[in-house]
Amino acid sequence: MLGGQVGASDPSNALFLAEVQAQAQALGVASALVWTDFLPEAEVSAALISADMAVLPYREGVSLQRGTLMAALAHGLPIVTTRPPVPPPPSPLPRLVDDVNAVLAPPDDPAALADAVARLWADPARRVRLGAAAQGLAQAFRWERIAQQHVEWYKGLMTKD
Repeated sequence: MLGGQVGASDPSNALFLAEVQAQAQALGVASALVWTDFLPEAEVSAALISADMAVLPYREGVSLQRGTLMAALAHGLPIVTTRPPVPPPPSPLPRLVDDVNAVLAPPDDPAALADAVARLWADPARRVRLGAAAQGLAQAFRWERIAQQHVEWYKGLMTKD
């Protein structure tokens, strides 16, 4: 578990952390979990590079505004996450597509999430393919690409009648 155990923006985080820790104890896996707390950027990057996959369950579903998602994409990790309950609106930005650049499970369905993780874990070739696609998707969010898109947009405005 990389990062701080609770954030400052949501008071329910402490309660959720207690639930996770109690569940880990009940399942007998608490001793196998490593909680890093906040880390310097280089240490986070090193941990992500050494990971086999990223599992990012969000109750409200994944969005491209998640820093944890962007970090996993940039490090080329195969990702298992939760699909948004409502499809995102049309956008020129690339998006996550199930079994193309991530594995999307339904939100609030721990059994489906666990099944998705187990299936991905059992298929190393699929993990490699999804990790490469994730890293490719990350290229769309590099600052150089964003700056280029802005220049193209402004040029388009200048040529309109």
